[in-house]
Amino acid sequence: EYNLYAYRELKKLNITTHRSKIASNLATVYYDNRQNDSALIWGRMAIDLGKEFSYINSEIMGNYIVGACMEKNNKLDSAVYFITEAIKLAKANDRIDLQASAQQVLGNVLLSKGHYQEALKNFQEALPIQQEMEDVSGYNQSQRGIGLAALGLKNYPLAATNLASYVQLHDSLLSSENRKIVSELNTKYETEKKEKLIAEKELLLLKKNAQIRQSILAGIILALGLIIFWVQYRRAQKAKLKKLAQEKEIAVLKAWMNGEERERNRISQELHDGVAAMLGAAKLNLQSIPHLPEEKKQVQYDKIATILDNTHSDVRRIAHNLLPITLQQEGLIAAIQQFARDLNVTGIIEVMVIDELQAELMLNKQTQLMLFRIIQELTNNIIKHAQASKATILFSNEEDTLCVKVSDNGKGFSAIADQDSQGLFSIRERLKSLGGVFDIDSKEGSGTSAVLHIALQKK
Repeated sequence: EYNLYAYRELKKLNITTHRSKIASNLATVYYDNRQNDSALIWGRMAIDLGKEFSYINSEIMGNYIVGACMEKNNKLDSAVYFITEAIKLAKANDRIDLQASAQQVLGNVLLSKGHYQEALKNFQEALPIQQEMEDVSGYNQSQRGIGLAALGLKNYPLAATNLASYVQLHDSLLSSENRKIVSELNTKYETEKKEKLIAEKELLLLKKNAQIRQSILAGIILALGLIIFWVQYRRAQKAKLKKLAQEKEIAVLKAWMNGEERERNRISQELHDGVAAMLGAAKLNLQSIPHLPEEKKQVQYDKIATILDNTHSDVRRIAHNLLPITLQQEGLIAAIQQFARDLNVTGIIEVMVIDELQAELMLNKQTQLMLFRIIQELTNNIIKHAQASKATILFSNEEDTLCVKVSDNGKGFSAIADQDSQGLFSIRERLKSLGGVFDIDSKEGSGTSAVLHIALQKK
């Protein structure tokens, strides 16, 4: 979006500087996002502008992107032309990184055309460059290309050596990537847990300080009064208040622990049932490849790629649910809108978010995260239990109070029977720890409305 905006502004102002570079940037972004038609348009524009303004890097990248798109569209002759042009320009201008990438694409095109000897030559030229530049992924793909080209030439020792190296390195990269993902998830989880623990300790310290001040005041009153009965009465009252405070702290702590336990169980189940299962399927498919006939191997590779794409999407979704990036960057309402869009895509339920706030939302990040979790839990309860087709999340404010209403058109329930359920109790106690209140209104057959009130911070 920023590149498109910059290009339009430069064109509007009739400024030619950098337009060719922006065109090559757009071609690359569209190609990376698999929008081949747009990538072709901007790739050709990068070529033309690169020639016009003598910006050789844009010309190289434009030829490379157009050639790669032609390969994806199965226009192999055109792909050979543009990729060859990219290689020639890259060699002439000492752009060995683009040269290696282009030779790898050309090798794949030549493999598809059955020109195994030429394909082998391009892969072998790209391999040492990628090794020198520490392009591990590109190096691994070139090993695969050499193996397939050698197989086509019936050079079985060379094919076996390179394909075995490819599989070994590919498995290593996959394992490393998975470890990195799990490590990042654990780091985010531990960070969030520590932040909550610090917040709880700070709250406990404030309460202890308040208790100390109350004790000093009570001591002064007792010393001045010299009335034993009054002293005993005050002590009894103080003990009672302390017990109530401890019971409240225990209830809040239990609510936190229940929420955390449910979150851990959900993450564990999603990792076990989703990510682990798909990775297991990918492993089995990889192990079956050596036993398949040649004409079915590519189908198997495509199937594995699809499984890995789905696994990657699941991991991103889990990470997003664990600590939404939108919440950190844009705030609570934007995060809830993104959450609603994700649910609407599934087709399970239609969720509408309405923003009627008349004042700026002034809540700290920790409070926004807790509200996001509560709204998320209420919405998940609607999906699981309400049998609803539509839900609405309404944000409004009454003076210095934020009001969030989550309603649905589901089957409803008996509020008297369900108002003390564990989930609603947990939500009520978490809001109480923030100084907020929670009300729920439901009738069987008439849907459910849950309303949250919490004070907004003043500027």
